[in-house]
Amino acid sequence: MPSTISLRPPPTTGPRQADFTPPTIDWLSGTWHLTHSTLSMWKSNRNVTMNYSIVPALNAQDPPNKLDDTTSYQPLTSSKFKTINGGDTCVFKDKGGKPGSSGERHRIGSVWAMGILRT
Repeated sequence: MPSTISLRPPPTTGPRQADFTPPTIDWLSGTWHLTHSTLSMWKSNRNVTMNYSIVPALNAQDPPNKLDDTTSYQPLTSSKFKTINGGDTCVFKDKGGKPGSSGERHRIGSVWAMGILRT
């Protein structure tokens, strides 16, 4: 597990950082809490968590590069929780095809979140 966390702007804002080391899939797995977001859908919800679990690779010799995710949240006007399921896959960007080497992930699901904090 990395001892420091490095944040970088998305690649659409300028050149990539050459010395960037992305977090491992193990580090990403677990429960994260949404602390803030610019997306309007989260303004009417509270207690938002994302739980990421590693999906084993189809070929045992390949490293895992996929995460299942379950997002749970509670509307401000309700005591009941709702859930959304999705998945994330590492983007293959380097010349060697290493999973997640770019630090980017593609998400399949119906929710994007910003401002998450891991517990």
